[in-house]
Amino acid sequence: MPVKKNVLIIGGVGDIGEALARRLCRNGWRVVVTSRSLDRASALAREIGAVPAAVDIHDQGSIEAAVVAATEGDLLSGLAYCIGSIPLKPLASTTSEDMLETYRLNVVGAMLGVRAASAALRAA
Repeated sequence: MPVKKNVLIIGGVGDIGEALARRLCRNGWRVVVTSRSLDRASALAREIGAVPAAVDIHDQGSIEAAVVAATEGDLLSGLAYCIGSIPLKPLASTTSEDMLETYRLNVVGAMLGVRAASAALRAA
């Protein structure tokens, strides 16, 4: 019996995440696509045959729930963190809070995703 290939794409409805989700679905992977908006994740999931989930990257519980949805009792073969941001304004008007939020999204969010998925990924 072939091993089920499950992948969780955090930020699966942005340009890069969506392109990855489409390719993996075409190649037979079971894909869970996430967005802060369940409606957006659901619309893409219906179109490509994926599973939708809502994730707020600052909420560990929502990340863990997405990992459970992705594993569906099996192993997690892959995790993609396709969320990222940069302040698109002049440095003179960029605040320290702008940079801290960017760090939380780009670095802390990725760490939280990997931490939530690490046990399922190690088992694969």
